[in-house]
Amino acid sequence: IIEKTQAEMTIDSAAKAESLRLLRNQLLKDSDFSQLPDATVDKILWADYRQTLRDLTDQPGFPWTVIWPNSP
Repeated sequence: IIEKTQAEMTIDSAAKAESLRLLRNQLLKDSDFSQLPDATVDKILWADYRQTLRDLTDQPGFPWTVIWPNSP
């Protein structure tokens, strides 16, 4: 077993982070409807969900440990 170098671990972390950001961005895009003026949803709940998605990268352990919010 050969351990990864620091450079390899950095590359892996960057790739993992990018993958999670892409998924997060898609979830934000999929929930854009919730903030439209004529949306018949609980805008505050959806706004909180969307903010939690935006804060995903601030979680301790990101990108290896992530707690995803549940959509309303």
